[in-house]
Amino acid sequence: MSNYRLFKSDIKLITKDLLESISDLAITTNASFQITNFNTNANAFFNRKNTEITSFLSDYVIDEKQNLQLLIENLSINNAVEEEIHLIDKTNIHRILNLKAAAFKDGESVIGYTFLFSDLTQIRAQEKSLKELNSTKDRLFAIIGHDLRKPALEFRGIQSKVNYLVKKNDFSMLEKLGVSLEKSALSLNNMLYNLLNWAHQQRGVVSYNPETIIVNHTIYDLTEFFEDLTQSKNICIVNTISNDTSIQADSSAFKVIIRNLLDNAIKFTPEKGVITLSETLTPETVTIEVNDTGVGMDEAKLNSIFDLTNTKRTKGTQGEIGSGIGLSLVKEFVAINKGDITVQSSLNNGTSFYVTFPR
Repeated sequence: MSNYRLFKSDIKLITKDLLESISDLAITTNASFQITNFNTNANAFFNRKNTEITSFLSDYVIDEKQNLQLLIENLSINNAVEEEIHLIDKTNIHRILNLKAAAFKDGESVIGYTFLFSDLTQIRAQEKSLKELNSTKDRLFAIIGHDLRKPALEFRGIQSKVNYLVKKNDFSMLEKLGVSLEKSALSLNNMLYNLLNWAHQQRGVVSYNPETIIVNHTIYDLTEFFEDLTQSKNICIVNTISNDTSIQADSSAFKVIIRNLLDNAIKFTPEKGVITLSETLTPETVTIEVNDTGVGMDEAKLNSIFDLTNTKRTKGTQGEIGSGIGLSLVKEFVAINKGDITVQSSLNNGTSFYVTFPR
């Protein structure tokens, strides 16, 4: 058919055949930038409301920095432009497209323009995912090389230290050493536990076996786990959750969530502080609040608190270190259990985490 049209010298039909043969979205205009043709792919992507190309594109561009008028001016001067633009399609889905526009001529006279749009949405999403994975990998190497090494070093030469203090009858220093070792052991245990859970989550093998959980049973076990640490900082944990409050969640995941929230609260609460666990009930949900009287966070820290790729970490009130994996895990595990998590905080005014589960 194209050969026949070429023989007949029907330039409009030949152009239409060419545009239909490509996978890109294709739009043509005349020399005055009035739209003359859409190929099938462009018709599937756009609604044809405006006939002038600048007005038409402005209906779809969502990037405020995108200067469409300048783009058209450059096309008029240079006869060709290429630019990446952010659009929404006619179903309101955000797409990233590479636009190539060029003039076509009859001799030296411009008789129209062709606009070709290549969809880069999936490619850019893959690039972003790869960048995040690389950043996470670097973060994990830093955790393994530095954060795990520090508490492990506390145990080096422990026998000689204990023997020396026993011979000196320095039981006060021996008690302090015991407290220090307990903190290091707890820190090491938490980091390894979080690394294991994170590895499972990355491989997509995190279990989700929802069951009825009596909230206070789990909280009681976990507060006992932190008892030595809270005593060393003279922190009081107040639990006001009812004994018969239950939720539907995976038991292992729920323990990861509460353990990390308690660990975070203890870390950033100074001596003689208070951590309060409370509940808000609706017919369908249970919201557990973990509130502390700690140092709090500014807005910048608050906005990136669940982001594992954020390399800026804050030490606890007694120099405690953390891997940063804990709260990232909390967010992931809450989502897996069909829940929701929010946080409120301000500097020097403590922090509250709100975790909502189905009843």
